[in-house]
Amino acid sequence: LAGGNFSGNPYFQKISNRIRSNDIVLKPDLNYQQLKQLYARGAIFWHACGLNETNPHLIEHFGMTTVEAMQNKCVPVVYDGGGQQEIVSHGLNGFRFKNIDQLQQFTLALIKNKKLREDLVDAAYERSHDFNLKAFQNNIENIFEDIDQELCGVDAL
Repeated sequence: LAGGNFSGNPYFQKISNRIRSNDIVLKPDLNYQQLKQLYARGAIFWHACGLNETNPHLIEHFGMTTVEAMQNKCVPVVYDGGGQQEIVSHGLNGFRFKNIDQLQQFTLALIKNKKLREDLVDAAYERSHDFNLKAFQNNIENIFEDIDQELCGVDAL
């Protein structure tokens, strides 16, 4: 499990104390290169920020880590809230879950069905390109072209 952490984080301490297996390793505050190495070894990407949260500002607003995982050919299984809804199309390039039961169900489906996992990996990888620098530049150019066309059609005062 990888993610950000801060000194004295009670949640991190709670999770650390509950892990009783060498199969689960906590990797807090990795640098980008270390994170890429984890992505390269992974197949499924979980993102649960927002699960059971009632305060909207504590739900993931965009989800760049989800896009990074998709760029590294991991299937995203993400909480169905916030910006994740804009990135992951449920059943097409990953899964979105509302509760732990759904998280387990979708994860098991990916583990048991190699063809499903491969199809979603390909679709997730393709979707990740919608968020790269080239796509960003094209979107910005289109916005400014629209503004320019609107301004050119307006008489100067």
